[in-house]
Amino acid sequence: MNLSESHTVNPPRRHTSPTSRSQSRRTFLAGAAALTSIAVPIPVHALEADDLAHLSSYDDYVAWARENPQPDPASPAASLRSARPAPQAKTHAWIQSERGKTFLDGEGNVFASPATKVIDVSTFQGAIDWDRVKSSGVDAAILRCGYGVGNEDVQFRRNIIECKRVGMPYGIYLYSYAYDATFAAREGDWTAELLKRYDAKPILPIYYDLEKWSWTGHTPPSSPRVYEQIVQAYFKALARAGYHDVSVYSYTSYLNGPLNSRYIWDRTSWVAQYFPTLRFDIAACSPSFHGWQYTSSGTVDGIAGAVDVSAFTPFRLYGFSDVTHGTPHHEDIGWLKKRGIANGFPDGTFRGESSIARQDMAAMLYRTAGSPYYVPNAADMQRFSDVSPATPHFKEICWVGSRAIAEGWSDGTYRGLSHVARQDMAAFLYRIAGSPAFEPTAADIGRFPDVSESTPHCREIWWLARTGISTGFPDGTFRGLAPVARQDMAAFLHRLHTCVNGVFLS
Repeated sequence: MNLSESHTVNPPRRHTSPTSRSQSRRTFLAGAAALTSIAVPIPVHALEADDLAHLSSYDDYVAWARENPQPDPASPAASLRSARPAPQAKTHAWIQSERGKTFLDGEGNVFASPATKVIDVSTFQGAIDWDRVKSSGVDAAILRCGYGVGNEDVQFRRNIIECKRVGMPYGIYLYSYAYDATFAAREGDWTAELLKRYDAKPILPIYYDLEKWSWTGHTPPSSPRVYEQIVQAYFKALARAGYHDVSVYSYTSYLNGPLNSRYIWDRTSWVAQYFPTLRFDIAACSPSFHGWQYTSSGTVDGIAGAVDVSAFTPFRLYGFSDVTHGTPHHEDIGWLKKRGIANGFPDGTFRGESSIARQDMAAMLYRTAGSPYYVPNAADMQRFSDVSPATPHFKEICWVGSRAIAEGWSDGTYRGLSHVARQDMAAFLYRIAGSPAFEPTAADIGRFPDVSESTPHCREIWWLARTGISTGFPDGTFRGLAPVARQDMAAFLHRLHTCVNGVFLS
């Protein structure tokens, strides 16, 4: 990000730009006016708007940008910023509390707990070592995709690929040069073009970076009313392309000036200010999710030089509105989502603390095994008296029955809406793994004080413990009759997949 603010002062930018095609046209028209009294210069914005209307592909956008160059705000002269805040005696702090990672402002007040540490990067950070960044304690990154219209960040493609590879959650931002709604709409189209080009699936929002910019021959807006139209146009363009998680980023003096609008503030969730304390109520703008970029001079292992660092409240992970970095087994939940094993509920939740139903368990087991080709025969369809083609996950229930992974109840029912008990879960996992040879040792038998040879599926429970798939509760118990929570099931399935190297009973 290229914050044009030191405290509440906007330092001047030292940008120049080659003469654009529009400027050349303006020069031509001025010459024509000297020859005839009826020639009238056409405003540069009108010419650009006309040109922008014909952009329809990546190459079109890039070609337009070459003829209408916009300065790269990520150049060292801009990013180093001519005026930085003086060192503060009171500093921010990251600590561990009973709620997890916590961020304190310079006065020792809690800004977010649990908190997530987020960096934002662009070409100015060069080729980042994302493995080291991932191991450094950074929770997520916001990647610059480009700036203005037709300008792609040089490192964007690599950063996307690397974040996907190391499993770093990411968001996107575009630095805006919009002077009106037409240009903003094209910035939205350009953002969507870049996201689709690299199959970007951001977990954090797409941020519209609104700052006071400098572009030769153009004047940045100064009216909140104009900026309302700009924000609306950008958001609408992305919505048309299927992107709805969009938000505004800016700094405090700009939010209190040209962006001083309730409409804009309600769409702002990330603010920059380099003070010991944040002097803007970002939580009022976005209560459930917000972030504070508190420094532009952070140091992170894997990045050469300074980097912007922000503290955020927990963000939703993997597309689930109720999964954050504070959710137990959140990485395993992400593994389930990535492999298509669990897609959550229609309202966008995962409901990790809810008990898993037996019919949902059948679907998860089938998908974990790789969704093998299977067509139920007559015997499979009649195995359980309470299962019919109208039953959710009918095919998967028939499959677990046909493979003797689930045998149902003694009365011939399956009871798909009943919760899965932990001891039954042990049997399901053991069987789908192929019922491997296993003889419990004395240590295995003594592992859980509440599991004995009379416990249903005791052998399978001890196998789970031996393989590390389930280690029980902190008090040493297994609690075989307790229902399996969905977030725990995510961990069990991920560990099982690792244990058997992805080879299951089919």
